[in-house]
Amino acid sequence: MWVKLVCALLCALPAQAGFYELRFLHPGGKQSMGLALDTGIQGGYATQPPNGTSGLAATWKGTAESYQLYSVSGRPVQINDIRGARMVGTVSLTSGSQAVRWNNFSSFVPELPSGISQTFGMGISATQMVGWGISSTGTFLHRALLWADIDNDRFPISLNPPGYYASEAYAVDGGNQAGYAMVAGDRPHAMIWSSTAESAQDVNPPGYELSNALDVRAGKAVGYAQDLSVGESGGRRAVLWNSTSSSAVVVLHPAGAVGSEAVSVANGRQVGEVDNHAALWSGTAESFEDLHSYLPPEYESSRAMGIDDEGNIIGYAHLNTFNGGWYHAVMWAVPEPGSISVLLSLATTRLLTRRRASL
Repeated sequence: MWVKLVCALLCALPAQAGFYELRFLHPGGKQSMGLALDTGIQGGYATQPPNGTSGLAATWKGTAESYQLYSVSGRPVQINDIRGARMVGTVSLTSGSQAVRWNNFSSFVPELPSGISQTFGMGISATQMVGWGISSTGTFLHRALLWADIDNDRFPISLNPPGYYASEAYAVDGGNQAGYAMVAGDRPHAMIWSSTAESAQDVNPPGYELSNALDVRAGKAVGYAQDLSVGESGGRRAVLWNSTSSSAVVVLHPAGAVGSEAVSVANGRQVGEVDNHAALWSGTAESFEDLHSYLPPEYESSRAMGIDDEGNIIGYAHLNTFNGGWYHAVMWAVPEPGSISVLLSLATTRLLTRRRASL
C-alpha cells in the first residue's frame, strides 16, 4: 500500500524541467507582484500592510516574512529588474515617471536628458541600464534609452534606430540590449542592440507582422511574435532567439493554445505565460509546463516574470473576483536537495490542488 502511495505521489510531480515548491511572497497588504529576481533575492512591488493603497518597491529573500518595502521621495515605485546588488525600476513623481536605480539598496534617480519628459527603468546589468523615455515635444513618441556606464554617465543615450520612429528597451546583458522599434503601420519589430542606435538589428521572425524582445541573457533572447491574420486576440506566439544576430526563432507556443509570451530566459529555460497561465519551457514547445497547476483554485490567472540560473521563478497570481480580485506575488522555488519528505509534501500538494480544481 505504501509503495503504491509513494509511486502515485511522485508521479504527480512534473516530468519536464523539474518540480517546484510554491511560495506565496505576498506580505499581507492588498496587492503585490513579483517582477524580477537574481540569486537569493526577489523584487517587485507591494502595498503597505494592512490597508495601504500605493505600491512600494518590494524585495524578498524567499519568504513572505522577509519582505522589505522602499519608497523614493515618499512616492510609489516598483522594481523591474535585479542583477546582483543592483536594481532598476520606475518611480511615480508628481512631475511624472522617472527611472530609478538602486545599488546596495541605496536609490538614485538619474537626471532627465534633453527632450525627454519622463523615463522608465526596465533592465540592468553589472554596468549598464536600459529603459525608455517619452519625448517632450511633437507627438510624445517613445525612445529606447541606454545608460552605458551607470556609475559615471549623467545622461542616457538614445537607442532609437535610424529609420524607425519609436522604440523601447527592456533588458540588457553582456553589451546587448533587447526591445522593439516601430516601423511604418504602427507595428513593433523585435530589436537587439549592441550599445548604439546604429547597431540595431531587426530580428522580426519571417512570417510574422510584429514582434518584441523582452529579455536577453548569454546570447539568447525571448519575447513574442504575432501573426495578425489570426486576429488581435490570437496569433501571439512565445519565441526564443538562440542567437542575438539572427531573426530565426524557436516557436515555444504549445499546440492548442490561443496566445503565449516568453518573458525571461536563463540557463536553457524560459518563462512567461500561456493563455493567462504562468509557463515554463526548456527550449521547445513540447517542453511547456503549466505552472498555474501549482496554485490553489481561487487564483484565476498567473504570469511568470523572471527565472534565475538555478531555475527559481518569480511572478504573480490573480485572485478571482469572489476572493477580492487582487494580485499576489508568488515564487516557484527549486527545493533544497533533500529528502523523500520534501518530495512527498510537494507531490501531495499537487494532487490536492488538482483534486480541488476538478470539483
